[in-house]
Amino acid sequence: MNCISHHPFLHSSKPDSLLGGRKDIREHHQQPTNHLFARDFGNPTESLVPGLRCLRLEQLIDFCLIEYVTGRPQAIIYEGQDKNPEMCRVLLTHEIMCSRCCDKKSCGNRNETPSDPVIIDR
Repeated sequence: MNCISHHPFLHSSKPDSLLGGRKDIREHHQQPTNHLFARDFGNPTESLVPGLRCLRLEQLIDFCLIEYVTGRPQAIIYEGQDKNPEMCRVLLTHEIMCSRCCDKKSCGNRNETPSDPVIIDR
């Protein structure tokens, strides 16, 4: 966990026993453990502050996609099944990335495309 100096609300003066047994960040300053690598999305230009303890905060964010092409903001509604939210995300990504889906043509990918695509002849 990276404890950045400009986030004072993350710093804690509680003893390690109250923080679930977390060790002082100073112990990992010379040899970082697996949880101190770049995958924690810390800014690599900012350095760790020795001697500080920190708490990790996680937060879920809900958002909706808005279409501005029509001139007025309108939410884009997913028209597939709501049974599997992971597939909703895959479908949205696939439809944006696939050139055939962008042209409203069938691409042959049955797992990530609607079962009844609209095919436009030009």
